[in-house]
Amino acid sequence: MQALQQALTDARQRYAAKNPKSFEADKLAEQYMPGGNTRNVLFHEPFPLTITGGEGSELTDLDGHRYTDFVGEFSAGLYGHSDPDIKQAIHEGLDHGIAIGGSTRYERALARLLCERFPSVEQLRFCNSGTEAGLMAITTARLVTG
Repeated sequence: MQALQQALTDARQRYAAKNPKSFEADKLAEQYMPGGNTRNVLFHEPFPLTITGGEGSELTDLDGHRYTDFVGEFSAGLYGHSDPDIKQAIHEGLDHGIAIGGSTRYERALARLLCERFPSVEQLRFCNSGTEAGLMAITTARLVTG
């Protein structure tokens, strides 16, 4: 058991020595966020890397190292990083305004696509937050059950 503990200590020391900029960024972030980050799942000993960018299936950290991203934002990053088609769609959306306080052609087209693709979905609503989704679910449950 002691050999395993020593191997772990050695690995952490090598990691810290290779990532001094991420270490400094983490220490600074700890002043403003518990654990230096916004999600517990991102923390690991001795400190998490600070990721500065991503392209395709690769990430770059603050110390200039490149990594293959096997996490994919826990499946939300299915298309990788900086996909050209997604970037184009984002730029198009930004060019036409965001958070405009009204219905858009995009939400209507997506609703139609989902309803046509999944026969069990007759109608749907989009939500801006988990809170809004929860309130709609509670309201629906109350209306359905009386």
